[in-house]
Amino acid sequence: MERLLQKEKVSHDDLLPKEVVDTFFGRTCPPEPVVAPTPEQTIPKKTAYRTVLLAFLFVVLLTAAFSIGYVLSSSRTPKSPDTKPKLPVEEATVNPYGKLVYNGIFDRNILTNLSFEGDAERSSRILSSSIKLINREKLGWARMSLNFVTPVDLSNTKLAILAKSGPDSIAITLRFSDIDGNVFEMPHLRFAPMWELKNVSLQNNSSLKKVKSISIEYGSGSTGNKKNSSLYIKEVSLKKGEEV
Repeated sequence: MERLLQKEKVSHDDLLPKEVVDTFFGRTCPPEPVVAPTPEQTIPKKTAYRTVLLAFLFVVLLTAAFSIGYVLSSSRTPKSPDTKPKLPVEEATVNPYGKLVYNGIFDRNILTNLSFEGDAERSSRILSSSIKLINREKLGWARMSLNFVTPVDLSNTKLAILAKSGPDSIAITLRFSDIDGNVFEMPHLRFAPMWELKNVSLQNNSSLKKVKSISIEYGSGSTGNKKNSSLYIKEVSLKKGEEV
């Protein structure tokens, strides 16, 4: 009997967990104490921002210092001298001997280009094996110019032209222009309606020391040719003075 009484005295506090008792029997658990951080554990926001800013500025200054040091060291390093000789444009020359024009194609190692000027500009053209020059306009002058890569010395050379005219014979004048703006003209050459090779001696001519272009003039006013007359040029070449 005493044991039963003792069992009845056993409360639900001993049988159920504390959290269950508090929930179903209206009891509240005492709040857990809040531990405030110590001053050593607390970092003010201003101090944190300042630390980040200082770190950023340090990185920027360090990078700038390395860049300045590199530039100064590079400027002090002596450069190796350029051993390649530099010639003025007036003194730079190419070997002009050979075929300047062959079958209507010009040698790019000697000439920069060939140009049609005056009355030759619109109608003249390059064919498959020659160059056809026509003076169809009303300016009175027509020419084809061969422009050298660099000025050349033609004072001891021979010029050869393989050409023929259209139905009527045609006369041409050779013009040599130098880098100083001087122009030297040779007497007329006349071509018939059949292929002819004309040789022109340029020996002992001091006016041809620095030639930049050779022009073939065939205009109606400048050379007395008929309008619409034509000239076919197959080859233009230069040879040394002693060669035949």
